[in-house]
Amino acid sequence: MKRFSALLIVFIFLLQIGYAGAVYIPESQQKFTVVIEQGDEYKFPLVIQNIEETKDVSSSGEISAWMGFGKDNENNYTIYPSIITILPVTISVQNNTEIGEYTGSIKAGNEIISDITVKVTLPVSDVRVLQKFSDIDKKVESLKYQVQKISENITGEINLTEETLLEKIAALKRYEEDIAKLEKERSELQKTIDYLENREIGFTGQMAGGISTIGFIIGLIVGIIVTFLFIKREEVHRKITRGSF
Repeated sequence: MKRFSALLIVFIFLLQIGYAGAVYIPESQQKFTVVIEQGDEYKFPLVIQNIEETKDVSSSGEISAWMGFGKDNENNYTIYPSIITILPVTISVQNNTEIGEYTGSIKAGNEIISDITVKVTLPVSDVRVLQKFSDIDKKVESLKYQVQKISENITGEINLTEETLLEKIAALKRYEEDIAKLEKERSELQKTIDYLENREIGFTGQMAGGISTIGFIIGLIVGIIVTFLFIKREEVHRKITRGSF
């Protein structure tokens, strides 16, 4: 009965692992989304059980260049058969990465074992984004008002000298350039605001995935300990039966 209980515990823990071909990983890590700010990184432990031959873990897709494996953030990491590996994975986003959504995969050999979506946002908080958006709106309106006043002055003033006219035209050009820059920045901020509105879902997914992974690791360790103690008990029982002590 005790032997059955120990095996049942191990079996229950193994059920927490998803199957991806000849490689098992937690279901929560087979497909997930993360939100990363420009210039920031996201780290997580990838739990892998390799069933067959030795394989190299690598990445592919748009985020391939951002991903590193192991403590040294290598492009490839070797996993061996019949061994459970807890592989550190890092996704690093550069400061100049454009805001948007990027996809990629983690592979074991030629087999895709995890699909990842990365949403890149500006490195600012929700409040700062909204405040900056409001400030840009005010600046744009102010510049447009200045453009309108200069235009009215040019068309309504008959006695403008050539020098004054050129100065006003130059001022108009500067204002128009400033408005174009601000409107581009406002457009980028709008993308971030759109992502921030959905950010709670992304973080909830990360947290759920993290908890699932931690629960799996703890369960696996307990299962291994229980199995080891059971095996040692059987060995002691056999030695006593044979009179080895």
